[in-house]
Amino acid sequence: MTEKQAKLKICSNCEYEFKDVNNYCPNCGQKNHDLNIPLKHLLEEVIESTFHLDSKTLRTLKVLIFKPGYLSKEFNAGRRANYVMPVRLYVMVSFIFFFLLSTFSSTHKNETDLKNDLNPNKNKVNFSINYGGISSNELAGFSLAQVDSLMNARGIANTNSNKYIYHQFYKIANSSSAEFMHLLMKNISYMMFILMPLFGLLIFIFNRKFLTYYIEGVIISVHFHSFTFLLSTIFLLFSYALSRELFFFMGILIIPLYMYFMFKNIFEQRTGLTAFKTLIIGILYLSSLCFLMFLTVVISMLII
Repeated sequence: MTEKQAKLKICSNCEYEFKDVNNYCPNCGQKNHDLNIPLKHLLEEVIESTFHLDSKTLRTLKVLIFKPGYLSKEFNAGRRANYVMPVRLYVMVSFIFFFLLSTFSSTHKNETDLKNDLNPNKNKVNFSINYGGISSNELAGFSLAQVDSLMNARGIANTNSNKYIYHQFYKIANSSSAEFMHLLMKNISYMMFILMPLFGLLIFIFNRKFLTYYIEGVIISVHFHSFTFLLSTIFLLFSYALSRELFFFMGILIIPLYMYFMFKNIFEQRTGLTAFKTLIIGILYLSSLCFLMFLTVVISMLII
């Protein structure tokens, strides 16, 4: 599938008369792309531009899976024409993952709702948070007025901060698991934009001898996370056929191995040194991931 876009005869910005070969205006630099087209065609262009599932995309995915580190090495060496750009690849793969996750979660929620019509509290968020003598699960079925009354009965100061915290407890206690998970997944997608450059910084610090610029470490990080989301997508597609515990242990095995071979192929160092760097960077990365996940859960609880 080749990317085709409607072109203009005259530049709308400077009135330069385009030739057939002009994709950009040689006079002012504006892209030669006519957006005044039917909505159907515009949506087709957006989808095609985003996913562009041609031979380049398939080749990129194949190399990403079976040749760890090769895409990063080629990109950082300036050989970029044959593969999908790193950020575009990440956006495409992560979008598919979160779309499938949202779809599967909605399907599961509908099935659960049908089974639990006679027990409306069955599908509530099933963890509890304690603060100042009141736990969130105590507030299930309460109204906000009853929450305020409980605060007074327990002798809790009626300050704005306390009211905010307990009103959030009320929302958590009376929200469904699906609603909370949807918000959590949304915030996790934002969290990744912090985690990726952080992982890139770790790679850069431990490999200053091989990397001239920090952005080279970020490119390696983007490709690593693209693989992680692609692997998660594959696991998600087969999650109903095989046990989730099996996929969890497979992920624990595959992802560190992928990181090892990625470093090995990019930096070409001795096996022992590569394994040591993989271990140290992996521990620091996992610690950062756990901290950011905790922060994401806390933020999700505060804004639900």
